[in-house]
Amino acid sequence: NASVPGGAVARTKVTTALVSTGDPWSYFTNGTTPPGWNLPGFDATGWSSGPSQLGWGARGEVTPIPSGQITQYFVRHIQVANPAQYSVLDLSVKRDDAIAVYVNGIEALRDNLPPGPLTANTFPIAPTTATDGVAWRTVRVSPQLLVAGDNVIAVEVHQADINNGDAIFDLALVARGSI
Repeated sequence: NASVPGGAVARTKVTTALVSTGDPWSYFTNGTTPPGWNLPGFDATGWSSGPSQLGWGARGEVTPIPSGQITQYFVRHIQVANPAQYSVLDLSVKRDDAIAVYVNGIEALRDNLPPGPLTANTFPIAPTTATDGVAWRTVRVSPQLLVAGDNVIAVEVHQADINNGDAIFDLALVARGSI
């Protein structure tokens, strides 16, 4: 078999950690839903910030956040030069008790929350166990959620009750593909 010169295309596999555990997040915890908080270009510079894992209750949090509200909001901006090179996004989260994750304003994951619009007063479907709250959950999401340039990853974590003894949030986002 003779091969055609220049007929083979070499592909290089790419794995990029777009968000890692320990990365800093901006957070908002005053019991209201901030307008536009999960949309592209949202400016969270007035929010508090710290590295993940975030939460309260002495369950491994690096950044303790205020307790006493049902919902906490988190925002992180990431830069992506060439989103077309990625064919897979693996989104991993730790959450106690429930979570919704948005990429550039589009919901990418909803776990343990009812269908429909979410507010600062939306309760989870069910409380979590101590083990469930610290377990990593990984789902595949569409890499088409990413854009070239600035991308906003926005997360809301909901508690089972206002006097919840702990809250946990951490997230990792790994992109895979080839160039």
